[in-house]
Amino acid sequence: MRTLLAVAGVAAVLLLGCHPPDVVYQTAPAAPDLAVYGGGIFFCSRDGLRTFDRVAIVPGRLREEVLIIFPDGERCDVTRLSPSVLDERDVQYSIMNDDGKGTFWLRVSGAMGVSFRSDKAAWVSLYDTYPRGVPISLEYKGKTIAVPIERSELEKLIGKPDETLLDTMPPDE
Repeated sequence: MRTLLAVAGVAAVLLLGCHPPDVVYQTAPAAPDLAVYGGGIFFCSRDGLRTFDRVAIVPGRLREEVLIIFPDGERCDVTRLSPSVLDERDVQYSIMNDDGKGTFWLRVSGAMGVSFRSDKAAWVSLYDTYPRGVPISLEYKGKTIAVPIERSELEKLIGKPDETLLDTMPPDE
């Protein structure tokens, strides 16, 4: 009888632990809304195109010149970005995910990220950095633009966007 009770007790404990697995919900942040300029400049907004807090630049899609402005005021054409250009300007950076074949990610003080493919900048991202990092901005159509920037202010500087895209990620090339 004791054995039967012990077996029943162990079985009850085991059965109590058996239940369908917990449902795990995995969410991703919503894709931003984009204002597109010059074919390859994507101003990203998470508040319905009122404020832009990031800029993604795809050099291969640009129809016009875009310059990166470093904290010391030096300018560099976005298509010419490279570690050696940053070394010439004494800009501190770190390289990640280097495959040794020219594909890597370069990060500048939380202010700028650059994805390289075949040792050429394929994608450049500028972030709102205050108070974390150094200010890096861009020059487009002769106007200096830094994020965050209000849509009305951006349109005063460089006009209306070529197009707006809702809930879309910028292309990676």
